[in-house]
Amino acid sequence: MSEKLSDLFNLELAWKRVKQDISNRVFIKNPFEVNLIEEDLEKYLNQIEKNIDENAWHPKPNYICNIPKEKGLIRPGSHLFINDRIVFSALIAACLPAIYDTLEWAQGKRDFSYQLLNDFTNTGWFKNRFEGWENFRKQSLLKLQDGYSHVIIADITGYYENIDIMTLISDLRSTGAPGEAINLLSTCLKPLGAN
Repeated sequence: MSEKLSDLFNLELAWKRVKQDISNRVFIKNPFEVNLIEEDLEKYLNQIEKNIDENAWHPKPNYICNIPKEKGLIRPGSHLFINDRIVFSALIAACLPAIYDTLEWAQGKRDFSYQLLNDFTNTGWFKNRFEGWENFRKQSLLKLQDGYSHVIIADITGYYENIDIMTLISDLRSTGAPGEAINLLSTCLKPLGAN
């Protein structure tokens, strides 16, 4: 890993974020994985950093599985190996300040879902979603008072699995996020998507 990218990486924070996700957002769990890693966390994270430094880290193929939704629907899910999750988390964290600056104008004004935290050391990524829903409700009522007669609510189906990776990387570059982090993220995402 170059010195610049090393400075951007915080694998310890990335681990905390992944560990938090495992506790409440992951649909395939190894009951002993977290405990085994934390037996010698420093050595584990140092090995990941060494692999990146020596250009020996490459994401493993992800496992695609169907995740049940309400009303008998399913959503495709990707199960990533934990090392890959840690590196992805560190890469996104390196880009997060630039992403936040780019999206800040709409957060809580036009965009009420998945609002980013502006505390980049927090293990969470997003503000409380209930706050976003409440703000959406309030803003919708204000629009109705201003004379709007209709509200359109949409739910985009098949969104995540149809994100074009090239467009995503291009948009990420336009934020001014660190180029080295974007380059490695691009390398990581290519095998995950057919786009």
